[in-house]
Parts: sequence; C-alpha cells; structure tokens
Amino acid sequence: MEINSHIRTRKVNARRASTRKHLKRLYEGMSGHSVNTGGYDPKFSPIYGEITEDGVEKLIAGFSEIQDISLYPLQQRTFYDLGSGIGKNVFIVASLVPEIKSIGIELVKDRHDLAMKAYNNIKNKSIKSRIEIINGSFFDKNVSDAAWVFISNLCFSDAVNSELVEKLAKELAPNSLIAFSKSMAFPPDSFIMIKQFNVPMTWDVNHQVYLYKKLNNPTPAAMLPIENYTFPAPPKVDLPIMPSPY
Repeated sequence: MEINSHIRTRKVNARRASTRKHLKRLYEGMSGHSVNTGGYDPKFSPIYGEITEDGVEKLIAGFSEIQDISLYPLQQRTFYDLGSGIGKNVFIVASLVPEIKSIGIELVKDRHDLAMKAYNNIKNKSIKSRIEIINGSFFDKNVSDAAWVFISNLCFSDAVNSELVEKLAKELAPNSLIAFSKSMAFPPDSFIMIKQFNVPMTWDVNHQVYLYKKLNNPTPAAMLPIENYTFPAPPKVDLPIMPSPY
C-alpha cells in the first residue's frame, strides 16, 4: 500500500514539474495586464490578477478533497474558469487532471487572443483536445456540465455577483463545486459553503478562497404534475353502532 502511494506521489510530482516547464514555454513574454480593456461594460471589472502555479495546485487539491473528478458522471467532468484571462488556469487544470475537460471564458478580446496564442503552441495532443477557450461573457454560456468552477470575483460589482448567484443556482448540477475569491450569498437551499482555504494569488499569497457545493434541486410540490402525487389511503375507522332514535 505504501509502495503504491509512493509511486502515485512520484507521478503527481513529475506531472507538476512537466506542467510548470510547459507553462513557462507557452507564456514566455506574455502578460494579461498590459492589454486594451476599453469599451467593456464597467460592471465587469478590468482589474487583472492570477492564481499562482502553487495556487492552482492547491485549488485542484481542494476540489478533489471534497469530490474527486472521477466520481462525477463522464458528461460532467468539466472545469470552468469564468473570467479566465490569458488561460493559465485552464492549461494547468487540463495538464494535472487527465480525466477533465477544461474551459476558459474571457470577456477581454486581447486577453483571449493571448490565451489562444498559448493554446496553439500546446504540443501535447491529449491536453490540447481537452481545452476550450471562449471569448465572450460567461453569462452567455450554459455551465450545466460543470463539476468544478473557479471565479475570481473579488472585484466584480454587486450586480454581477448577484447575476452569478442566479445563474449558478439555476444551471449547475447537484454536487458541483465552485470556488470564489470572495464569499457569496446563496439561497440556503441551493448551495452550502464547504470550506475556506488559502490559495496564493499574484496580489496576495495568503488569499482566502471560498468553496461551495451545489445541493440537490428540490422540486416544489406545487410544480409537480397531478399524476406524480401519491395520495395516502384514507384510514379505516370503526364507528360505534348507535341506537336509532326512532
């Protein structure tokens, strides 16, 4: 048992080392900071920051500790980075979790273009086939196939965070996990906060991330069709025999 654990640890460490090496090659000379962010709705903050490589590894460990990706249905084994910048998180997750599809959605065109430049230089066909980079608003993409989601929402407006609450409560499947860089106010019957843990970011190596789990979607009784109701049989009552008054 200890031997198997040791072998598994060596494989994980080797994969991490390989991922960091390729990440450095893919993103050499790139930055998501010095780009044109004009012309976008101000409710979407143009302020830019990234999770460090250590931070993404901790994020994956945090997700896996609650529910490993292998425990989700095949069609749900998807990671989303909503506001994915130049795509580093998307690449790292696809590289470190071989069973997962990794999708990044970025509104700012210049950052998306940098992500695509890196994507086009990926040599590993397996990793490349499991990555998708989308330019646009994450509100326009249905995320019902998500198992794990990361959203760096620290600088989002209250309006955007409120819309996110509504979108995720509606679309995500039960047991999906979402990590936020800022705590969120979900209806108590939709999500539960599982844990709060440290994930190093470029602006704060001690930044706290809030991990939520989607609860089952109860169907209100008023919404059930009549044929779905089960009516209990009336109780049998033995009535006493009363003398006739006549």
